[in-house]
Order: sequence, then C-alpha cells, then structure tokens
Amino acid sequence: MIQVQAVGFAIYEKMQNKQLRTYWQLAIMSNSKRQCRNCKERFRPSEGIITSNNIALCSLECLTLLAIKKGIQSRPKLIKAAEKAIKDDTRKRKKALITRSKWYATLQKLINQYIVRVRDKEKPCFTCGTTSQNIKYDCGHYIHAGRGGADRRRFLFINLHKQCSMQCNQFGGGMPEVYAQKIIEVYGAKKLEWLKCEANHPTLKELFPHWSDIENEIIRYRKLLRNNGLTPVS
Repeated sequence: MIQVQAVGFAIYEKMQNKQLRTYWQLAIMSNSKRQCRNCKERFRPSEGIITSNNIALCSLECLTLLAIKKGIQSRPKLIKAAEKAIKDDTRKRKKALITRSKWYATLQKLINQYIVRVRDKEKPCFTCGTTSQNIKYDCGHYIHAGRGGADRRRFLFINLHKQCSMQCNQFGGGMPEVYAQKIIEVYGAKKLEWLKCEANHPTLKELFPHWSDIENEIIRYRKLLRNNGLTPVS
C-alpha cells in the first residue's frame, strides 16, 4: 500500500516539476459527485483529488494508475520523500479527528502548569496567601471553563492564578468572592467588570479557527515550560 502511494506521490512530484501542476489536496468544493477519470466511480470532491486542470480522481491510487497509463515514470529517489509525506498526511488526518474539547483540555493543562510553576512560582496562594511548601497548588479559575469547556475566558491570564489545592481551590470551590476582591486589588474594578462580561471576549473558535491553531499554542507552551527547566504535562 505504501509503495503504491509512494509511487503516486513521486509521479505527482514529477508532474509538478514538468509544470503540469497537479494540485494534490482534498478539494473544498461542492458536495455534488464527480466521476473518477481512472476507475469511473462517482465520489464527492471533498473526499478525493481534483487537479488544477479539473481532472477528478477518487484516490491517490487512481492518480498513480492514470499517470502510469499516460507514461509518466517515477524516480526512485522520490520514494523516501513520498513515504514521509504520506506519514505526515496520515498524522494530520488523525489530528483532524481529535475533538476541540480534547485540544482545549491539553492546552489548559499546559497553561495551568505554566501559571503555577513559572508565572506564579514565587507568589503565594492568590486567595488565602499561604506560602507553604508542603502543600499542592493548582491553577485556580475565577470563571470556570463551563459546560463543554467552551467559556471564552478560560485561557485569559487575568482569570488564572495560583491557588492552594485543598483549602481554596477544592474545598473552597475556588473562593469566588475572595478571588473577585483580589482581582480588584491587583488589576482594578474595571478589569473585573471587563472579565465578567462575556461579550467583551472573542469565542474560542474565533481565537482558534482551526485545530492547528490550538496545536501551535500547545507547542508554544511546551517550549516555554522546557525553557524553564520543566517537563510539560502530557
């Protein structure tokens, strides 16, 4: 299977070098079905390949077979590059299947770790002021992620602070009244009102239009944590 796909990619590369410019991608077009030029099966354009000269192909295998019929040969040195490209494409497809909630959960873990272990490392608990080294600390939210984790303020730094795990964040339910007062003391009353009004903030989909945007932010925080001598949470 990989060899056939690899040959297909190699053919695509050679076609591109000859400026036939086969545009190898999943086409974002209408849902009306097209007929594959090679096998004559009908398929949706979004599930196949549409070349720049509007040739419809249902799969990479059909691209390979059609190209061979036309006498286009592949070069052996392209096979390794083709296999890598196919692996990369498979990896991207798998990532595209991950739900947004899972992407957000991964990002939230990293941001929480950054707040507790880097930004607020030398600071006391935001709500009770304890500095004990013998207790666990969490990243406390004034406004929680909400049902489905879709609250648009979940990643805002003004909404995230180091809290002692047991007394304030868990048993105290996050200490919202004390938390609000501390936000006023540190940032001002206007900032608290700004934070509380959901309409002031873009939605998570506006912040991260594509799953790759969330992934880029995950990569950024992992780098920040490593630069501070920490192993990012998985």
